Amino acid sequence: MYRIGLLGRSPLRELVDAGEMQPQRLIDLAPQDAVDQLTSMDETARTALFSHLSGPHVLGPTFDGSALCAADSDVIAGGLLLDLKTGLGGKVKRPGGRADYLRIRDLRHIIGYLLFDRSDAHRIDHVGIYSARFGHLVTWPVSDVLETLAGRPVDLADVRERTWRALGGDSSSDGTKGDR
Repeated sequence: MYRIGLLGRSPLRELVDAGEMQPQRLIDLAPQDAVDQLTSMDETARTALFSHLSGPHVLGPTFDGSALCAADSDVIAGGLLLDLKTGLGGKVKRPGGRADYLRIRDLRHIIGYLLFDRSDAHRIDHVGIYSARFGHLVTWPVSDVLETLAGRPVDLADVRERTWRALGGDSSSDGTKGDR
């Protein structure tokens, strides 16, 4: 709902129209299997994730580049830009039938958010991905991940500025679009 709005036949329509968007009403709409899965992911995160996060915490942060290209990430916690993944994982022939994996597009996605923070307002020094179904957290120092992906040292401020201009931003810091 936050990103694309309410779809026409959504069961949430009645709750919105009646002004009853309370947590328990939302839970009542969910199938029990979905509630069980969320409960399991919550329990896993309490041991595999939460103890690794420090404050301050920003949920759904936006960036300078968000003014030019709608983008908000999942979490920033103490300088860690974190993307949360809830996918089922790849199918494998073993008990449990699923395996966690890192897709390059997921890594590129989080690097995109890093580059959108043109002014370094969030002071991001690490990026990471948390796989919620597997309780797997992986983090990298920003300089290491950028150098590994580029195959050479990267000037983060320069790449942020070039990203800003590629999105249509002008050279001023006011967040407006330049002439195209």
